[in-house]
Amino acid sequence: MKFGIFTSIMGWVALLVIGSGVLWGISAQGPGATVQDRATAGLILFVGVAMGISWIHSRKRIRTIESQARMLRTRLYRMQK
Repeated sequence: MKFGIFTSIMGWVALLVIGSGVLWGISAQGPGATVQDRATAGLILFVGVAMGISWIHSRKRIRTIESQARMLRTRLYRMQK
């Protein structure tokens, strides 16, 4: 269960990082912005997307483990009858 809580927090953090990267990217398009500002915005977006993809894979793995546990509990219950 602790891993599920961690992945939930990771998903929210990924959304926050992506949001801040988008805002930074918008401000980097304005006048006076340097190439370094644009590169930083791109890096922040990349990190956020990587965290989001990692979160999606973690959620899939948790769902798979939960479904396997349900199946095993059902089989165990049937064996006890």
